[in-house]
Order: sequence, then structure tokens, then C-alpha cells
Amino acid sequence: MLNELQNRFVDWRLDVAIALLLTLGAFAVRIHNVGFNSLSEDETAKWLAIEEYRQGHFVGVNSEHPMLLKVFAWGSLSIGERWNRVASLHSWPSINPEGWLRLPNVLLGAATAAILYLLCRRMMGIAGSFAASFIWAFAPLPIALNRLTKEETALTFFTLLGCYFYCRAQQVHADVSVRRWYDLSAIGFGLRSILFTCLASMRWPGFLPEEPDSIASRRGSDTNDSSSCCYSPSSSLTRSFSFRTTSTLSRSGFTMMG
Repeated sequence: MLNELQNRFVDWRLDVAIALLLTLGAFAVRIHNVGFNSLSEDETAKWLAIEEYRQGHFVGVNSEHPMLLKVFAWGSLSIGERWNRVASLHSWPSINPEGWLRLPNVLLGAATAAILYLLCRRMMGIAGSFAASFIWAFAPLPIALNRLTKEETALTFFTLLGCYFYCRAQQVHADVSVRRWYDLSAIGFGLRSILFTCLASMRWPGFLPEEPDSIASRRGSDTNDSSSCCYSPSSSLTRSFSFRTTSTLSRSGFTMMG
């Protein structure tokens, strides 16, 4: 029994060390010159939204992007402004405002490497877990996405975090521990749902749920500016969505030509 506990303790320390090493490596490649590039279109919209938040305007500001990530960026920019003032007095290293805006995503992207490794360790050995996390940490595509203020980074992190806590809850036997891990899993999936709901409405603005009566009445009318069809990618989807084709899709931040 004592030897089994010692082996578990050694394995736990090894897993923590590997996860920490992967996280530091992922952070290093993501933070390098993170403020060099200028802001993208979505990042500019988030920047302007943060300026509105600072003035106390929160309703209807950049509504096509989830507020959670913008709050993270707002906090990062506030800390960065204070740090840059102090760094300029003591000749300490500093980051451009663009870098401070992207720093939360850099941290979440790097932390995802650790969460992915620990999640895989609940299901497989060290070699497979290390390979999966290593690919995330150093593959060009995740690095490029994590260096931008995009919602996909936080969505991936909170999804894997919820999965990890749920997996832990499934593998423990004490009632108190099970409840704790389930609670943490609910928090992770809840934060993920905040991001996913906004992303779904933003990524597919033409797919709007409609009532059956509305669909039937529109099918019977002759319209020149719109066409409809039922979208059913799989048999498991029992709800139909209507797609309307128009020349322009309006969004609160900018206009997207379709």
C-alpha cells in the first residue's frame, strides 16, 4: 500500500513537471514579439469596445463579440498601462498596447497545453499525452491563433478545462470529491457556453431559427430578394433552420458583404 502511494506521488510530480515545461515552452513561442503586428479588424472592434467600457457604456457595444474576452483584454490593458509607466522609469522591459491586448489569449493558449496533457493522462500514457500537448504547444496554427484576440482560444481552453474536471469526477470515489470536481466542471462548461453562444450567432448570422408557420407562409409567397431551404446536416438534427440570401449582412461593428 505504501509503495503504491509513493508511486502515485512520483507519477503526479512527473506529470506536473511535464505540464509545466510544456506550458513554459508554449508561452515562450507565443509571447515573442506579440505586439509587433498591428491590430486586425476584429481586434480593432474589441479595442474600441474597451474604450466604450471605460466610459461606462456597456449595452449594445460590439455585440457580435462575447464580452468575457473583452473584459480579460480590458484588465490586461489596464495592468499594461501601469506597468509601462513604471517600466519606463526603471528601464524594465515592456510590451506595446497591442501586446497587452493579446496577452490574455497568450496565457490561455499556453495554459491549454497543460490542460490538454493532464486530460490525456487520465486516459492514456505519458508518450501519447506528451505528443498531443507538444503538437498544440508548438504547431504553427495554434500559435498563430493564440497570438490574436480571438474567441476560439478561450473557447478551446474552457472546453478542455471542463472536460478535465468532468473526467476527474468520473474517476474518483469519495462523494465530497465527486461533487467538487462536478462543480468545477460546470464552471468550465459554463464559461465555454458564454463564448460558444455568441460565436454561433456571429459565425452563422444567416441561419436563423424560424417558426414552422413562418416558413410555410414564406414558401407560399413569391419573393425576389430571398430564397429559403431547410438545413439538416444529419438525421439527428430535428430542427430546421432557414437560410436567407441577401446582398449585405449587417453587423453592429462593421458591414460584411455576402
